[in-house]
Amino acid sequence: MKIQIITEDSKTLKISIYGRLDLMGRQEFEKAFPPLLKEDIQNVVIDLSNVDFVASIGMRSLVSLAKDLSAKNGELVLTNLQENVYDTFITTGLDKILKIEDN
Repeated sequence: MKIQIITEDSKTLKISIYGRLDLMGRQEFEKAFPPLLKEDIQNVVIDLSNVDFVASIGMRSLVSLAKDLSAKNGELVLTNLQENVYDTFITTGLDKILKIEDN
């Protein structure tokens, strides 16, 4: 899995993830994110157009990130989910917990 910063301003970090959010991807995600989340970052927008699989452990990482951002009065937004990934979020009910946008 690879994380690429698209844009960053004083409050918002926009990134793109490439690969899979499975056990290995989650480990990379959780190692890469703390340095990216500078103190003033409140919002994170994640483009998932290049993610073709999200395991339950990867979903847990996203929920955890959303909780951390919510504690800072911010939010996590997931965008551009592939159909199979979107279906997984619907099936698990995470679409009611996490903010998902088309683009």
